[in-house]
Amino acid sequence: MGENDQTYLYQKIDANGNHLKYGITKNPQTRYTSEQLAGGRLRIIGQGPRQEMLALERNLHKTLPLGPEENQAAYRSIQQRNGLKVFGVAGIALQALWLSDVAERAKQNGISVWDQILVDAYENAGYQIIYPNDQCN
Repeated sequence: MGENDQTYLYQKIDANGNHLKYGITKNPQTRYTSEQLAGGRLRIIGQGPRQEMLALERNLHKTLPLGPEENQAAYRSIQQRNGLKVFGVAGIALQALWLSDVAERAKQNGISVWDQILVDAYENAGYQIIYPNDQCN
């Protein structure tokens, strides 16, 4: 796979709409069989050169709760060290606090909470974001 090949950043979702994992692939149509998806789907959340999508995936793993299919022990450690992921009741409280912060920033920026989560990942990867509420000349 070449460095500039088109690569897709995806969220794997189960049949009930629950998050399972984030990943990258060159071909979303063949990444999983229908048996592996088991009624779920891939939600494409970005596309571009492989290195850029890999950087975005890493930022998602560092900052968002990991799904049950994420095999990312290193990122679980990073999240715990940064206070972003704690297991048990304390973890639920922290995630609710984090989500309320994201929701407030989304409202200020005129975008959905999910889009704010993605914006945060892009900004952490060094991209400059122009929000709908920004004045452009």
